[in-house]
Amino acid sequence: TQTFIPLPNLPNNLITYNLSVPTTDNQITLKADHAFNNNNKLSVRYFWDHFKQNQNVALEAFNAQFRWETHNVTANHVKIFS
Repeated sequence: TQTFIPLPNLPNNLITYNLSVPTTDNQITLKADHAFNNNNKLSVRYFWDHFKQNQNVALEAFNAQFRWETHNVTANHVKIFS
């Protein structure tokens, strides 16, 4: 028989356990600014995130892994007309 619920290990039928949440989170941020002249400027930013987390719960049958990857790009151009 497979046991899904561990037996109590404390008085009064209570259970205690150590929760492990292994997490890996790799990130990269790049930013570039360029001034073509005093009236014409450009800024670009890039962000990358790769996240992974193993969720370990008391009931092994319900363990899960969460993974996602994020890309974000932002650009800003300033042009002054005088």
